[in-house]
Amino acid sequence: MSTSFIFVLMFTLIALVLLGFTIVGNNLNAKDIVFSFTALCAAFLMFFLNTILALKDEVKTESMTVELSIYNMIADIHSLSHKKSSFFVFHREEISKEVNLDKYFKLGSLNEKNMKDENFFSFSIESREELNSAIKDISKFLHIGIIGEMLSKNPDWEIFKNKKTFRGSEKYSFNTSAEYAGKNTFIAKNEFDKILDLTSFKFDENHSMTEGLTLPPDTKVKVKENILFIDNPFVELQFSIDIDHNVSHFPPENTFNIMDGNFSNTSYMSVNLMIESRFKKERFGSREMASYKKWVEHITKDFRTAFEFKTLEK
Repeated sequence: MSTSFIFVLMFTLIALVLLGFTIVGNNLNAKDIVFSFTALCAAFLMFFLNTILALKDEVKTESMTVELSIYNMIADIHSLSHKKSSFFVFHREEISKEVNLDKYFKLGSLNEKNMKDENFFSFSIESREELNSAIKDISKFLHIGIIGEMLSKNPDWEIFKNKKTFRGSEKYSFNTSAEYAGKNTFIAKNEFDKILDLTSFKFDENHSMTEGLTLPPDTKVKVKENILFIDNPFVELQFSIDIDHNVSHFPPENTFNIMDGNFSNTSYMSVNLMIESRFKKERFGSREMASYKKWVEHITKDFRTAFEFKTLEK
């Protein structure tokens, strides 16, 4: 329970105690006052119990398999879907310079020894230090993609409210600058450069229709212990990963990747991207909660479309 909730309940309890001492205690023979005070205490107790028992956090967790590929030191999201992340398609070279994932794949690169191995797998991450470093860098790689996808496709959290249909086609309008954000939180692209601790790759240097993200009121974005947090009074989103220690030389669709008559030197690693949505109990009964749930559902669906591995669509 939040500090504000506890403060209000404690303040009310102290007020009841003071009422009991100053008014009821001096008028014990006034039955109406005693009865009314007893009813007031009973009502407070019922309210307190309902607050504790009825208001609960609602937590939803989505998990999706993301296949990372490395070829010629360039990292990318591997998927055969034409709806895969366009942000990575256009910026993978710059992002790969910012986050060097090639070092985790080198131990699994093709050579004469593992070319003869029947399964073409190489164990590439062996020590705890390597694992922690890989989680940190791969998390940063995907965090860049998450913010990039939002800037490209969901720059305004109320974009789905502003959908209009004209001659059979859907049209969307959305805010693009801090000037017209109103009560919403606007985070400029250069602020995301700082939040994600970017050095060479810059969101602010990439062309897009918006100057930043328009998020719900009082939203904070931060990275802590390799987890990306998007937090406001209604919902907290957490983006975290779990990685496979093995590197494969076969693409996950189980077909040989042949280039110029030879196996390509492309390597693949599986990553589980987990999105935890915690809808906070302090606002669970609010009329506005439905809008937040719809927003979370909308962006989560887009992340799954952009990042999750898919085979050829039939």
